Amino acid sequence: MLRSYIVFIDAGFEEEFRRELEQYVEEYFIVPKVLAWSQFFNPMLDNVVWPGHMVAILFRTEVELGELFNRWREKLKGKGFRVYAWESMVP
Repeated sequence: MLRSYIVFIDAGFEEEFRRELEQYVEEYFIVPKVLAWSQFFNPMLDNVVWPGHMVAILFRTEVELGELFNRWREKLKGKGFRVYAWESMVP
């Protein structure tokens, strides 16, 4: 099944994550600076009070990525890593 994904990851881990992701997908898009306020990790608003920001990586694949995502959730202890996925309607 073709699925679409948006992965939000702490900008400090973007390159390392992309190197692993490239083993599974050939094409992806990056939103280089995403500010985030979430119940799942510390806010990242790129200011003095809440420093840092996220990167959003968007892609589609038929490859099962559960193992990759679980490894990263464990690595970052759920902080600064979030995945959203849905079935793609257009091939």
